Amino acid sequence: MSTLVTSLFFVLIKPNLSQATLGSSTSDLSGAIFPNPYIQPYTPTFPLIVFLPLNFLINFRSPKMHYIRGWASRICVFILASTVLAKDDADYNPSSNFRPNNVTGLNQLYTWVGSYYNGTTEIELNPTTGFSSNDTVCPTHRNRTTILKWDSLLAITQRGTYNSGINPANLWLILFPPNHNMSDMPYERDLLRYGTPLMYPIMSSLLTWKHQENATVPDHFNMTTTKNPNSSFTLSGQMHNDISPYDGGGSWNLKVDMIPCNISEQYGNWSMRVPQAEWWDTEDWDEFVLPNMTVDFDAHTSNLTMNGDFSASPYMRSNVSRYLWGDMLSAETIRGPIQVRFSGVLDAYNSDILDVNSTELAWLRTVGFGNNSMNIADSSNAGYSLRSTLWCALVAPLLVGMIVYA
Repeated sequence: MSTLVTSLFFVLIKPNLSQATLGSSTSDLSGAIFPNPYIQPYTPTFPLIVFLPLNFLINFRSPKMHYIRGWASRICVFILASTVLAKDDADYNPSSNFRPNNVTGLNQLYTWVGSYYNGTTEIELNPTTGFSSNDTVCPTHRNRTTILKWDSLLAITQRGTYNSGINPANLWLILFPPNHNMSDMPYERDLLRYGTPLMYPIMSSLLTWKHQENATVPDHFNMTTTKNPNSSFTLSGQMHNDISPYDGGGSWNLKVDMIPCNISEQYGNWSMRVPQAEWWDTEDWDEFVLPNMTVDFDAHTSNLTMNGDFSASPYMRSNVSRYLWGDMLSAETIRGPIQVRFSGVLDAYNSDILDVNSTELAWLRTVGFGNNSMNIADSSNAGYSLRSTLWCALVAPLLVGMIVYA
């Protein structure tokens, strides 16, 4: 009987030990259990301790053991199937930056392990020249500062095997249209195609989904990371484009609403871009600089600033004699300094836990693991699984013990 008591004691205390070994960091998020990234999602590790007392009973040399080994084996198989295999994600790859497939309702913009911040982006424009350095700014925008605002999402995520550069993270700043509905967004690659309702003023590398992970994706920033004494991180770097100056990889063209230079010939719609390389259209632009970005972020907030230059051209009205299939009126182009500012708060519902104790950027995976009550898809399901596993761990040795000592 002492053997049985010892086994039960071990079963009861082991779950607490398992929780302590699941993660390497702590957080102020109450109730979060931090997993080792290499443990399968929703796969409880502590039920396996049931096999220690069972194994002892099975191998204990006594006449009664001959009759109960079959029962013990069946119990072991039952527990393994119900507590481990049922919750396992067969497609999960812990070395990738993709979340497991077991997260119901996860939006495609939150596919990657990392931190997501909801906030507001302000874009400040200060035009100083026209189409060339010899052209003046139209009177409407001369000595005028324009500030535009959008609801936005800043994503800072773990790198993928498809990333070819050496940046410490992937980063995207996404602008949403007014009154947007996340459920109405196009699917995956269509988010990047012409006509997408989203805009991307900053994209350190192309958004890449799981079925594209065999591709090679270059970086459009040279970013470095700094760990600050207050447990925050700083990412900073300069935008570059080694593929083509017109590839637009680091900052995509934006459609913005501004006062037209000539209201009788132009709409109040402009196409604006951030030049990402020194090219023929910047040769006479003495003030031109490559965009530089800095973002400070921690487990709660983020603040981003990018300084560079812009070039914007208005769309012409279709009733203008010079109108040709929606051509823009380049003679009214305005150019000058641009500043992109984002300020946001952590979206805990869709974010993993930023490991503030790590000197390098790292996340403790929680989305899809059922170990953070603030996450999407973390419901009483995970608690039910935990409770059932504990009951199995308690009942199995009792069952075998009753058979043995009956």
